[in-house]
Amino acid sequence: MVSSLCETYLIVHSVINSFDILESKQFCISYFSILLERCDGAVAEIVKIDKELLAKLRNSLELAMTIARNDGVELESACETIIDCIGPAAQEFLDVIDSR
Repeated sequence: MVSSLCETYLIVHSVINSFDILESKQFCISYFSILLERCDGAVAEIVKIDKELLAKLRNSLELAMTIARNDGVELESACETIIDCIGPAAQEFLDVIDSR
């Protein structure tokens, strides 16, 4: 579980670093857009991703990793706590990606 959290964190952190580069080059300010495929490739949509949302996701992953590596925490309890940490930010991200 910890390795999956770390991999996800590294991906999100890398996206934020790339965002910072784009921002420094004045290609974006507080968001960037991605092109998402819809309906099995028949339709594409531009979706706006706010930097604040990515930061929220990164912060929740940091907290989850801290909880997951705590040796004194029971595994079942840790899983529930980790889901509680990541769930809201992940759902918000998925809501943005899935909005139509």
